[in-house]
Amino acid sequence: MLHKSVLALVVLLIFALPLPVDNGLDEDAKMSAEDLEQATPEPAEPAWGLVLEAALQQGPFWATAELLMLPFCFCYRRARAAMRRRAAARRAEAQARRQREMEKRRRRMEIEQRRLRIKRRFRDLKEMWKTMNMIRKNVANLIAIIRKVSRRVKASWAGFWSSTDRGLCEGKLLLEMLLGLAKASRTSL
Repeated sequence: MLHKSVLALVVLLIFALPLPVDNGLDEDAKMSAEDLEQATPEPAEPAWGLVLEAALQQGPFWATAELLMLPFCFCYRRARAAMRRRAAARRAEAQARRQREMEKRRRRMEIEQRRLRIKRRFRDLKEMWKTMNMIRKNVANLIAIIRKVSRRVKASWAGFWSSTDRGLCEGKLLLEMLLGLAKASRTSL
């Protein structure tokens, strides 16, 4: 449609060129001063009349040109509106894409944080397990030592009447060992 109207406008411009306005000024300039003296003075026509007559003769040309330009203007407006809609759609799509990317990044960060928390918890549990095993071994050692000491104490109490000093020394030794073991278990926790 647009191509046809442009072609019609070009054809109109070629075949119906605007007519030149002839107001007689060129002829007056060519006349020499002698001719002017010899010529009888005629009443001069106003120049506006010729201009208006030429404009009236060219009126259909300009009306046709306007009619051919109207579809062009409408097509231009439609194309511009379509371009604006496409640009708005592209902007909306780009914004949606950015939001999706931000959401993906946020999800990845959350997953990474969860993974790190689980990893930390697992490491802490592993440390706790090692500590518990160490405490279990220490308690087993402590129980073995206590059994040995208690056997000695029992043996010393049996002979307490014969040697009081020996039983007191072993009792003090037992208390010191228990206190040392308690301190060691506190520091290992």
